[in-house]
Parts: sequence; C-alpha cells; structure tokens
Amino acid sequence: MQPELIALVKLQKFYEITIATLTSWIKHIKNRSIERLNTPAERKRKNKLNATQIKQILEWLKVYSQLTIKAIRIKLKNVFNIEMSKSTVHREIKKLNYSYIKPRPKLFKQE
Repeated sequence: MQPELIALVKLQKFYEITIATLTSWIKHIKNRSIERLNTPAERKRKNKLNATQIKQILEWLKVYSQLTIKAIRIKLKNVFNIEMSKSTVHREIKKLNYSYIKPRPKLFKQE
C-alpha cells in the first residue's frame, strides 16, 4: 500500500467518515474554499423544541428533579402537543447539563 493511502485510511477511521468525504475535504482545503467544510444549514438536524419549551423542561426538572423521561414525554404531549422519542428527550436533558438517573422506588426499610 502507498503511504498516502495508509494515511487516508487512518484519517478516515479517526474521523469516522468515508474516503469520499475525506478527499472532498482535502480538495476544498487545496482550493482554499474552507467555508465549504461547514455543514449547510439545510442538512443539520432541526430541533423540535424552541427556546421557551426548553426553558419549560428546565423548570420542570428544577421543581421535580425525579421526573422520568416518560413523564417529560407526556408533559410535552399535553402542554405543547409535541411527540418526542425517549432518546430525543434524553438528548435534550443532557444538553441542559442534567444527568438523567432513573428514579427508583424507596425500599420498605427506608421509610
């Protein structure tokens, strides 16, 4: 194998991208069109929640920190009429710098 190809394969594995993407990046850098390396806005994932809805989730978590993902999904459906998957709700909680730990019921000895 040629050393250039080995370097491309290592970069591909490191960035977890295809060889075609890597070669297009190199082409853009050579042509000094670095602004083309940014992902276009139309290809980025759009958030279902706006800023006020995210603030509302934050308030719910501040008031009741043991809120489950299922409960947050139900509240989002009832209040904002937005359906979200569990993983999306979890991602939003992580963006708010909250760690989600599943609340567990108390043991009978704790009472």
